[in-house]
Amino acid sequence: LSHRLGFISELVHELYMLNTLANK
Repeated sequence: LSHRLGFISELVHELYMLNTLANK
């Protein structure tokens, strides 16, 4: 569960970064 949570956290972070770059 911890490993999956970390994976999801990284995935969300990547999507957030892409979204931020797209908004610029």
